[in-house]
Amino acid sequence: MATLRQEVKVAQNSLPALLDQIAWGITIAFVWLGLTQIGLLMQGLEMLGLEFTRSKREKV
Repeated sequence: MATLRQEVKVAQNSLPALLDQIAWGITIAFVWLGLTQIGLLMQGLEMLGLEFTRSKREKV
């Protein structure tokens, strides 16, 4: 029983660090997904006719 209690205490002490790592991983994943959605939104708007870049080429 004492060994089990000791293992539970070790798990309780390491749990906050593990949860912090999981939270950072999820945050990075959401930021990455958000950035990809911005790119897709810009592509869709370009397909609708909006231009985000100015053409520097001159018409011949």
